[in-house]
Formats: sequence, structure tokens, C-alpha cells
Amino acid sequence: MYNLRALDLNLLTVMEAIYEMRSITAAAERLGITQSAASHALGRLRDALRDDLFVRSSDGLVPTASAQALYPAVRDALDTIREAVSGKATFAPARSRRSFRIAIPHVMGPFIGLQLEEHVAAAAPSVELNFDTRTLPFDLLSDMEEGRTDVAVDWMPASQGMFINQHLFDDELILIARRDHPRIDAAPTSSALDRERFVALHLRPSMGSAPDALRKLLVANSFKTAFRVSEFLEIPAVVASTDLLGIMPMSIARQLRSIALLRLLPLPLKQAPVPIVLTWHAGRRRDPGHAWLRRVVRQEVRRFAAEALAVVPTAA
Repeated sequence: MYNLRALDLNLLTVMEAIYEMRSITAAAERLGITQSAASHALGRLRDALRDDLFVRSSDGLVPTASAQALYPAVRDALDTIREAVSGKATFAPARSRRSFRIAIPHVMGPFIGLQLEEHVAAAAPSVELNFDTRTLPFDLLSDMEEGRTDVAVDWMPASQGMFINQHLFDDELILIARRDHPRIDAAPTSSALDRERFVALHLRPSMGSAPDALRKLLVANSFKTAFRVSEFLEIPAVVASTDLLGIMPMSIARQLRSIALLRLLPLPLKQAPVPIVLTWHAGRRRDPGHAWLRRVVRQEVRRFAAEALAVVPTAA
């Protein structure tokens, strides 16, 4: 049995950070130490455990089989310690130098991110925010589980028990068409849409768990899909230059109105609201800094939605 008295347990936080960031430099920045200190700590840990733990590759530092086996136990143990002491811990945004990563797969991700940046720059000038606004984040849940991503704003709630979903607002869906489309008028009917072709989004592997309103309109509807793109924000560009139609979230209406080539129209279909949720890993629940981040994201996303959904699509 390994003698823990021979191991500096602080080294395990370095291992956790390197495992999650796949980089000594990024791990050092997250921990608030120098790159040299992180490299030295990794060297000591390698000597103590008699394993390389990480090897270099074109994708950064890749964990060895021993590191992969050790990481879950290290992460869980450190999370337990963090939870035990977080009741007495405090978080001072104005003085903090923490870094957070926020995933916003929702189409409004870049715009929401800009608003969050502005708010945090005023309230916590040394806190760093990093954003992932990919529409199709295949690795999102594993990133949150392993600590590489802190929270996500999405319309795809996590179904696993280790994640927490909190409702933020209800989005709606609208129709977009080229302003001089030869067949689509100000009040298109369902039968008129059945005769048209659409540009749509590539599906996520987890699309089966999407809210019914979203899945029915983007996946299981009777509309003819002529072309698929990877990002929602590509749809308006295609629609503006073709006779294809598109379906977009209502929350982007304010931005789309500035594109003179587009018309925003109500869908002639009965639709249920599309709930947008804030998701995070339950292991971060008691972290005071993480709790602050969740409050800020919740507040700013709801404020953004209230302003965005006030724009009603019209044919004008």
C-alpha cells in the first residue's frame, strides 16, 4: 500500500488541472502559479508515482493509462474536500483572478457572450471568461464533468443525474425568407411551406433528447431539407442569397432585422415554447466562485432574452 505521507497532496491539484486542460501552461494559469512551478510539480508527481502520467502529442499532453485510471479518484477526492470547506470559503469578484469557461451552443451564444464580458469586466475586472459557442458541441457533457467547462446555456438539457438544469427563458421559432422571395408573402400558409425547400442544421447525436417543439420543427417535420449547415448563424446567409427558407430562434430577431435582405415571418404552425436552460455539474454546486458565475449568467441571459423577445417578426 502506498504511503501517502511520502506524497505532497498539493501535487494532485496540479495533476487534475493538467488532465483537464491538456497543457502545463493552461493548468498553471488556472491554478495561478508559474509554468515552471507546474512543470516542477509534475516532475515530482511522476517520481512519486513512478509513471510519466502525460505524454506529448499533436493534441497537447495526453494522459497515460495510469493517469486515466487515477484521475476519477483524484477529482472526486478533491471535489469532496472543496465541498467540505466551501461553506466557509468566500469569493470576492472584484479581487478574484479566476478563469471560467462558458459554453453557449444556443444560436445567440456570441451575442450573449459579449454581454457577459461587459458585465464581468465592470464587476470583476481580473476574472477571465472563455467562451465556446459551437452549435454542435459533441463533447460538452464530458467537458463539464471533467472541469474543462463550467456552465452551459443551451436548449438541450442534460439528462444524466450528475448534472443540474435550471430554466432561464422560453424561446420561440420564426421563419426567415429572402426579402424578394418569389413565392413567400407576408402570411405564408402551412401548405405553402410544404412546397418550399429549407436550409437546416446538422443534427447533434443527442438531438433525440431535445424539447418536442424544437425536435418536431427541426427534425421530424414535413418540410423538405435541401441543404444542411453546421452553425445556426450560417442559415441567414444562405437564405438571403437563395430561395431556400430557414427556421431560427425568435431570440435572434433583433440581430436579423439589421440584414436588409431578410424578412422575418411568424410560423403558420402551432408551437410550444422552447425552454433554454443553464446546465452545470453537481460537483460544482457549493463552490462560491461557481455560484457567483451561475448568478451572473442567469441574470444576464434573462436580461438579454427579455430585450430580444420584445422584437416581433413582421413582413416589413
